[in-house]
Amino acid sequence: MEKTLYLMRHAKSSWKKPLPDHERPLNRRGKRAAERIGRELVRRRLFPELILASDAKRARATAKRLLRAFTAEAKPPLQLDPALYEADALTILEEIAATDEKISDLLVIGHNPGISELAVLLTGDRSLEWLPTGAVIGMKIKGKRWKEIAPGDGELFLRLYPRELEE
Repeated sequence: MEKTLYLMRHAKSSWKKPLPDHERPLNRRGKRAAERIGRELVRRRLFPELILASDAKRARATAKRLLRAFTAEAKPPLQLDPALYEADALTILEEIAATDEKISDLLVIGHNPGISELAVLLTGDRSLEWLPTGAVIGMKIKGKRWKEIAPGDGELFLRLYPRELEE
């Protein structure tokens, strides 16, 4: 049984208005980047079966912009998870562990530093220590159930950074 886990840092957010951190929206660049990443996932035929996202406004907006690229048949459901807001790597891993085992391909949208810390923890790849906004990494996890995933179990196969996809 192979699982595919995608970790994404929310796209670039706006600091124009003095808002509580949880309520910060995406800025124009972030909106474009999230849509660009969505199109690239579809182009590569990488279709998560579920998107698990922080309930912060910028993470929700990232997920919704990303989903614009998917056709109705391939559009995964979006599940908002308040525990992902300001979560550390182990908290994110606990939320992943609660995923239904019927799901083989999961995309998690969260925040730094937790999302990057989890990327390093699972892959051992130190170059992932600070994922840029809007970045997605993908890893294969072989022979594990979601609740069994441990440090070092992820085999990195994908890095998508919005700046590298600029049109």
